[in-house]
Amino acid sequence: MLESQSRIPLTIVSTLTATPGKEQQLRAAMLAIVGPSRRDPGNIDFNIHLAKGSAGEFVIIEHWIDEAILGKHKKGEAFANLLRIAKDRGLIQSGPHEEHLSSITPRNKTCQSVW
Repeated sequence: MLESQSRIPLTIVSTLTATPGKEQQLRAAMLAIVGPSRRDPGNIDFNIHLAKGSAGEFVIIEHWIDEAILGKHKKGEAFANLLRIAKDRGLIQSGPHEEHLSSITPRNKTCQSVW
């Protein structure tokens, strides 16, 4: 079996709630990891969202080629810096809470060029 066939793409949905009054600081710290995360080998997609109607509930949706690659990302400098800054400055009230998801549907052919 080819290596690419043995990999199971993984979707991660993480939620974090900012400490009240520190929403913009957490937002800035999180946005700083978007570029490095997207450049990580094995990253398919990495986006940060703000929950509708909330100033401080952030949702990160990431897609990785497999669990091993995700593990390398979590040990990387950008992710470690985010956690360190958030802890040192008291930016996170709760989270991160993670859900690891595996798709059970085939990819939409019209979207394959994006993925």
